Amino acid sequence: MKLLELIKGFDRKRLYLALFGVLGFLIVLAAADAGIESWRAMKKVLNSKKKEVARFEELEADYIRKKEVLDSLRKRAFSPDGKRSTVSIIEAMGRDLGIKDRITSIKTIEEGSKNGFMVREARVEIERIGLNELVNLLYMIEKNRRALLIIKKFSMNSRFDAPKLYDVELEIRHVREAPPEGRGFTSSGGSTP
Repeated sequence: MKLLELIKGFDRKRLYLALFGVLGFLIVLAAADAGIESWRAMKKVLNSKKKEVARFEELEADYIRKKEVLDSLRKRAFSPDGKRSTVSIIEAMGRDLGIKDRITSIKTIEEGSKNGFMVREARVEIERIGLNELVNLLYMIEKNRRALLIIKKFSMNSRFDAPKLYDVELEIRHVREAPPEGRGFTSSGGSTP
């Protein structure tokens, strides 16, 4: 009842002003709430975009690292010295290390070309090699700047007559630029260099 008496005490003009004031306040409050929700949603989107950018930057850095490695490998595969035969490259390494006379066998075991690259595999047998010489040879093969050589298989046996010397067998893959007529894929076996 008191509410009715209070309402009767106001004139219509004041009542409408009070109702519009309350209604306006509720509208402003609803708009503020919608703005806050919109701000929170935009903040979530911004955080997710920041995470995407960070992930993209990681991928970009990874791509650049891998591209540098591939460019280095491509440079070695396309180098003029890389066009020499696998046998002559291995013999030159043996000569540089002073172990050429202990290389007992170099045989080409497989040849092929694919995607513009010629791949030639060779089996190398070395007898009576010391551990230091072996490490130097492996380093020279892997870090060779003149040709792209990859060690595919490796086995090492110590000798009974000299336990500090080893007999080593390597399978080395030599990757180089394919001649223009060998741009498709072919494969053949053989023992010619």
